Amino acid sequence: MVASIVLLHFRFLMLWLNGFFFMNKSGNISSEALRRGGATVGYMADIRQEEAIFISYFRTFCSGYESRISLQNLLLSNLGTEDGYATMDALDKFCEIIYKNGRRRFIRHDVACECIGADENCLSQFVFSACEDTLEDAHLMGALITDAFLSNELTLQARKIGLSIRAYLGSVEKVPTTRHAWIKEFFQVN
Repeated sequence: MVASIVLLHFRFLMLWLNGFFFMNKSGNISSEALRRGGATVGYMADIRQEEAIFISYFRTFCSGYESRISLQNLLLSNLGTEDGYATMDALDKFCEIIYKNGRRRFIRHDVACECIGADENCLSQFVFSACEDTLEDAHLMGALITDAFLSNELTLQARKIGLSIRAYLGSVEKVPTTRHAWIKEFFQVN
């Protein structure tokens, strides 16, 4: 257990030192690709709760080392030790595959932004299609995101993330008066 915690923190530190969390740097990506990937396609309040949770986790994970630590603490408190670390590890591998081996750079909005970018929406659809019984569509989507030989690994990590979010939502009582109450709670922690 302690070895996995140390390894997870070491991987975060190495990714941080390599500039991994600066995923919105334009570098040699065209402004047209930035516009398309970051184009607003919806709002957090208008999508399913599981999709909003994934997008928030994704944004938080990509926002730097301190944000990852707060996300890890949130996952540990909500999912328990074993499932929390497993979800964090799956998210780590998912983002690593996307940003190191993706066909193009993915654009994300700020953690507190209520808008949903086109890339974020595509990744959310991919994650929850990987949770369905037939994985063929998810494998196809994964092959469009990264190389075909990595699409199986990417789909597996997406499935782990999506199933853990669904398990969490299944264990939490629905609050009928407030939609997406967890968003407010999450941003108060950050």
